[in-house]
Amino acid sequence: MIDWIKLETIHPNPEELLDRFDFIRPVNIYTADIKSRFDVAVDKGLKITLYTSGRLHITGSLHKFWKGNNYTNFSYAELTDSIRCLCEKFGVSVENWKVLKMEYGVNIETDFAPKEFLERLICLKYQPLDRIKSKIKKFGFEHYFTDWGIKLYDKSELCKLPFNLLRIEKKVTKSRALNKLKIYNLSDLTLTNLTTLGQDLLDTLNQILVDDKSIDLKELKTRQKIALANYRNPKYWPMQSRHAAPKAIERFKLLMRKYGNEKYYEEVINSVQIKWKNLCKNNKVIIRELDSNLIQISQNYNLRATTFANTLIP
Repeated sequence: MIDWIKLETIHPNPEELLDRFDFIRPVNIYTADIKSRFDVAVDKGLKITLYTSGRLHITGSLHKFWKGNNYTNFSYAELTDSIRCLCEKFGVSVENWKVLKMEYGVNIETDFAPKEFLERLICLKYQPLDRIKSKIKKFGFEHYFTDWGIKLYDKSELCKLPFNLLRIEKKVTKSRALNKLKIYNLSDLTLTNLTTLGQDLLDTLNQILVDDKSIDLKELKTRQKIALANYRNPKYWPMQSRHAAPKAIERFKLLMRKYGNEKYYEEVINSVQIKWKNLCKNNKVIIRELDSNLIQISQNYNLRATTFANTLIP
């Protein structure tokens, strides 16, 4: 569901906010010169930036703002409650908050250690995934394009949880990319548009190439071994032409279907679909993990056929 977000508005009464929040402004301690044209405050993890013109930026995790953490479930009902609270707190109606950037994704519990899946990631859209360098996120990968990026990491390791939790999130860094998803203002975070975001997350996962390490090399011919070594090398894919790369992908998937038996990728996709569906239910029940057998994902990884159209509760 929605997590980190950057919002912008023009506040009708900036002085009121200065009285309500504990704002600070950087000052040079030697010259007493004010070093910025804005004031900054923090409230429940949200960074509040107020400019003298009345322009207001809110940056941070709505999930943490509402629940105090972002490793639990964050349902549609809780999202709407957090937005309502935000609007009341700042005295700005929901349609007057412009969404500049946004992060959306899911936390999924797995029967396997997230590291087992993460270490099988090869590339996204033929580009190698980068290991997350943050000292906090000890095991995970990310990759950023011009308008968006994706992160996959071990949330259970990050939060020291007693169960396996894999975090998959997409961060849109340009509003033009959000606009393509029909997200302009905070009021656009409707069930219909959230369904679109969930499908977009699935489509992005569909473009990640995932290895199958169960393949027994003894069963392969020499040329197949050479090809497999290339396919498993992240640096191999950017060198392929736009015509050769898709064909190589199909040959790699054929090898995995014929000689491999791992199901990490299907289980992750399956769990993402089910989790998003249940988070989008418009009620305040406890969201529970469903049995992964509810939805079968075909072994050919043709996930573009996977949609929420017949699974999301209207």
